[in-house]
Amino acid sequence: LDNGGDGSVDLEDFFDGCLRFRGPARAMDVGRIMQDQRWLIRSQGRFQTYVGQAIPPLQEDLAALQKELRGLVRSLGLQAEDDWAPVQWKA
Repeated sequence: LDNGGDGSVDLEDFFDGCLRFRGPARAMDVGRIMQDQRWLIRSQGRFQTYVGQAIPPLQEDLAALQKELRGLVRSLGLQAEDDWAPVQWKA
């Protein structure tokens, strides 16, 4: 319904949208759906690329942190992880 693409729907956009939803789809409506679908696919691809690049460094940081915590626990004299680590911390 947002014809202007500004994230809001004014009264005219709303009524125009309601009138369009009556009856069969027109070529313009199908074209708009195709355009929106292409935008969604591109956006999803960019997001997937971003997440794919962001996760490996986080995994490395978490592994390093886990190693440091294990060393700290040993230096405190705790022998088994069961003495200090909740089950959900297991990697």
